[in-house]
Amino acid sequence: MLGSSVRGRDAILAHFRKLVSGVRWVIQHANNGIVELDGDAARGRWLIVEYLQWQHGAGGENIARYRDDCARGADGKWRFARRELHVTHLGSPDLSAVEWKRDLSGT
Repeated sequence: MLGSSVRGRDAILAHFRKLVSGVRWVIQHANNGIVELDGDAARGRWLIVEYLQWQHGAGGENIARYRDDCARGADGKWRFARRELHVTHLGSPDLSAVEWKRDLSGT
């Protein structure tokens, strides 16, 4: 996610907390989801748009795609086996942001 690869519950949680530490609030719209089932495996794709406000007050926008691989466990519950986020734009709502990898703080 956002140029990083993490594995395991604790590492994923720590990474997520780091990502949202500079965000005051976010609203996510997931659009055009496609799910393909194959027995106990599934693949999904989602287009997302997020509107957010950074802790320092500036607004931001994230336009991205999720690619998910899921597996159904012996208990019948579905879980993520892999999740990728491919960002098209992360920055100012007017789409004028610098390259997203260089400016995750929203400044």
